[in-house]
Amino acid sequence: MTLFRQILGTTHYLLSHSDIAVRVAVKLRNQCEAVIGRSQGGFTSDCQRNGESDFIAKLSPHIHNFVDVGANRGNWTDLLLQHSPSAVGLLFDPSLSAVSILKQRFADTSQLEIVEAAVGNAPGYLPFFEEAEAGETSSLIGAVSLAKSDRTVPVTTIDCEIQKRQWREIDYLKIDAEGYDFHVLEGAKELLSDGRVRFGQFEYGAGWRFSGATLTYALIWLANLGYETYLMSPKGLRRPQTDRLREYYYYSNYVFVRKDLKQTIIAAET
Repeated sequence: MTLFRQILGTTHYLLSHSDIAVRVAVKLRNQCEAVIGRSQGGFTSDCQRNGESDFIAKLSPHIHNFVDVGANRGNWTDLLLQHSPSAVGLLFDPSLSAVSILKQRFADTSQLEIVEAAVGNAPGYLPFFEEAEAGETSSLIGAVSLAKSDRTVPVTTIDCEIQKRQWREIDYLKIDAEGYDFHVLEGAKELLSDGRVRFGQFEYGAGWRFSGATLTYALIWLANLGYETYLMSPKGLRRPQTDRLREYYYYSNYVFVRKDLKQTIIAAET
């Protein structure tokens, strides 16, 4: 084994001095990331096919209130309300077109509050790259958005907003922030530290490459606050494999649960 490693190390060294070999390695790595990403749910964002709809349906008896960060057109909120029609919801989106659509769509749903603001790890103001007609790539991260220009929007945190409304806890925290997801989690650290978020999910993908966050660190960070995290897949929840797969930057959804409620997740999956 030692001899094999020596040969492998020498091969790596020699190839690293070849521009052609490096170009081939980059192309090969990109294809490998695509394979790994698809294996982790990166083939579709359709909630009926990626396991999201089934999971929400099974967990719905435990959801009486929720927060939807990156509500966009309200499809996720609508999905949840189909299964928990009386749930109280707090929806966030800084997009003017998205907020307009949300207000029209849920005009007759009195238990929802729509907040026209981005969510992050600290209150303030940031440039927001807004795609027309509630485009799904609108983001605080310019590198992931199709929008050509930005406008300044208010940014708040989950901790601030929940304290303002005096909610005791959040049953379900959904985050879809186009790469800014971990920063949203950081802005809920007080709630998470106190165990006042029961269940949640966040989206992982290409935007994380530009946000300064990694999935590996996010899972460790959540574990230190008392949460277990699972990959959402069409076949149910799976244990993350960041030690083996590392960062792959393809679309995936991850579910986190307070450790004392882990059996609730397991029961919902059976």
